[in-house]
Formats: sequence, structure tokens, C-alpha cells
Amino acid sequence: MMQDRDRRACPICDVDGGRVDFPYAIRFNDQTFDYVRCDNCAAVFVDPVPDEATFSRMYQKSAYHDLHYLDRESPKYDRSAALLKGLLPDGAKVLDYGCGLGALLAALGRAGLTPCGVDFDPEAARYAGERAGCKAVSVAEFPTSFTPASFDAIHFGDVLEHLPAPVETLRELLPFIKPGGLLSIEGPLEQNPSPVYWAARAFGGLKRVVKPAHVGAGVPTHLLRVNARQQRLMIDRAEPRLEQLHWQIRETGWPYAGGSALKRVIAALAGSLGGRSIGGMTFGNRFHGVFRIPGD
Repeated sequence: MMQDRDRRACPICDVDGGRVDFPYAIRFNDQTFDYVRCDNCAAVFVDPVPDEATFSRMYQKSAYHDLHYLDRESPKYDRSAALLKGLLPDGAKVLDYGCGLGALLAALGRAGLTPCGVDFDPEAARYAGERAGCKAVSVAEFPTSFTPASFDAIHFGDVLEHLPAPVETLRELLPFIKPGGLLSIEGPLEQNPSPVYWAARAFGGLKRVVKPAHVGAGVPTHLLRVNARQQRLMIDRAEPRLEQLHWQIRETGWPYAGGSALKRVIAALAGSLGGRSIGGMTFGNRFHGVFRIPGD
């Protein structure tokens, strides 16, 4: 296969060069978005980056947050808050970057921490602040709302995969953490070893052979798809001096867990392997890492 030309550089390793690969392409807002595998680190990213109008359409509260998160509580928020609570003093100030509708903000408050939030969509940020009874602002308002070294910790929950330049965003936000504070990151590992990933890739590859010109329907919200190694590369590129305090990989079976009987069987198999290391591979489709930033 000839290499595709005029692709943007990889958002993780900043190397040019890549080919269209699984999950290939989708069309949204009258534009086709390819999924490109980096020739260097093998991360998969969306090309081109959606423009501002497309981002606004993707992430407006009614189209994204209300659809996926409205009125949904999950033990995962309390687990994340409890983990941070065990590593921080009472009342520590924690920023949830990409706070959505404020579920984690509320959990942080219940854990005795002081939450603050920021979200791309102003309406979602306002809703989150009202829900959790705390300060929450839009991304556009953030630079004038907070000063460097404002927080004891910053949390990114299911956020980095949505960003056009995740390494640069991490670098920009690290100065807002106090010296010796914490960086908490959790999210999907959509290319990590998992029966669900392998099955989806096999089914997708077969469809690609049968219908090579097929372009799927969908929304390019996940601009980046990674495995555990690529995720750590991204974090280390942002700040190589981070001290790892916590690293966990687990499996949810998404998106097969609620599918057909066959998909549920595959999801159950994936769940039985989640977190296990076999042959140097750790199985699972989600991770959570907590790091201490340098104290000087």
C-alpha cells in the first residue's frame, strides 16, 4: 500500500507519516475524517482535525453530554475521588479538566475535597458548577479564571482522546498544579490487547475487504486511539520527571457488553482477562494513572 500524503503529524510523537487503518473513516458534518496509524508509534488519530464549528456541534451539551451522561451516576466517579482523597490532604483543591455535567465534581465534594471544573462547552460547565456547588468555567474562560499553582491536583477523565494536541495541553496545564501536586489521568485504551478490540478489528477488516470504499456514519469525538504503551509515551513526553503513584488497567467490555449474544460473550471473555499480564501484554480497555509532579 502506498503511503498517504499530506497527513498531519502524529499528536503523540510529532512524526510525519501514516496510513489509513482501522476504524478507517467516518463522515460527519459534511466532511470525511480518516483514521491514520502513525508509522512511528502506531497510535491511530483522526485526520483532519475538526474545525471549530464541528467541535462546537460535537460537544454542545444537548448533543453530547445530555446524550451520554445526563442523569447517569456511576461508582467510577466515587472510586476516582476516593483514590485522590487517599493521596491528598483534606480540602485539597482539585480541577476536573473536562468536567462534563459535574459527576466527578460532586464526588470530589462528597470526599471532602474542593472541586473546580472546566469544560469545552459553556452550558455544560454552568450546569456542572450548579450541580456540584462549585466554580466551573469554559475552556475559553479558564486562562482568566485561574492562576498558575492554583491546584493540588488536576484530573483528566476521558479527555485526552478528545484533544487535537494532548501533549501540548498537558504541558500548558501542568504549571497550574502546585509543586509536588498530582496529575490524575484516566480513559480508554482502544488499541490495547482485548478480545473486544481484536474482534472489532477483524469484523472491521472484513467489511473493508467487502466494501473498500465504505465510509461509516458517526461522530469523530475520539481523535486519538492508543494502547497502554502509547498512553505512557504521551504522558512522558509532556513531563518526563513525573513520579508514578498509581497505574491500573482494567476491562469494561465496551462497546460489546450491551450488544448481541455473540458480542456479550466476547465482552465477558474480555472481562475475565482484564488487568492480567500474559506474554508481556496487559489486557484491558481502560486505565487510570496518578503521578506526582516535580517539587521544584
